[in-house]
Amino acid sequence: MKLSFENSSSKRIAFQLGSCTLLPWRNKWEVLNNVLQEVENKPVVIDEYTDLCRYLPHRGPAMMVRNITIYSSVHAVSELELWGGPYFEGHYDDDPIFPGHWLLELFSQVGCILHAFASQSDFVSLEHKPVLREVRNLEYKAAIKPPCRLIAVVKAEAHTKRRWDFAATAYVDGELVARGSFLGVLVSKKILERMYAKKSNGGSVR
Repeated sequence: MKLSFENSSSKRIAFQLGSCTLLPWRNKWEVLNNVLQEVENKPVVIDEYTDLCRYLPHRGPAMMVRNITIYSSVHAVSELELWGGPYFEGHYDDDPIFPGHWLLELFSQVGCILHAFASQSDFVSLEHKPVLREVRNLEYKAAIKPPCRLIAVVKAEAHTKRRWDFAATAYVDGELVARGSFLGVLVSKKILERMYAKKSNGGSVR
C-alpha cells in the first residue's frame, strides 16, 4: 500500500490499494440514516464531533477519532494531528513518543465506526458496548514523535451484527509505523456491569 498526501485546505488524500486509486472528497455530513443507499459507492466523510459521538461511546481525550473517510463500507481512513498534549504527558518528558496503547485505541475506534457504518447501526443507542476482543499480529515498526500527521487505515475483513474482524495500518509522512489485525465485538451492558462488579469484589472475570 502506497500513500501520498496533498497539503491543501480540503486535506485530500490519495491512497492506493493494489491497482485501485481512491480519491476522497469532503463535504458536510448531513444524513446518517440509510446513508449507504444514498451515497452508493462514493466515499463518505464524518468529521463533526456530534456525528462521531453517535458511533462511539468515548468522550473527551478518549475520543481518538477526529475525522473518518469511509469507502464502500470496506475501507476507512482517519487523520490525527499530533502536536503534544495529553497523549504524550509523561511519555517521555525529555523525548515525547506516542504510546503504543493509544495507537491501538485509535485502530479500535476506527474499526468500530467502520463496522457501525457498514451495518447501519448506532452503537451509542444500543444496549451493547463495542469492545476490542482480540489483538492479532500487532507490529510496531517505528516510534511516533510529534509534531506529525498520523494516518490510520482500516480494512474490514469479515463481520456480523455483533462482531467484526479488521486489519489496520498506520502511517506517518507516508511511512509505515504499525500494523495488525483485530476482532471487535458488541457486549451487553448488563454483562459488562456484572463483570465489573465481580472484578471490584475480587472475583474472577470470565
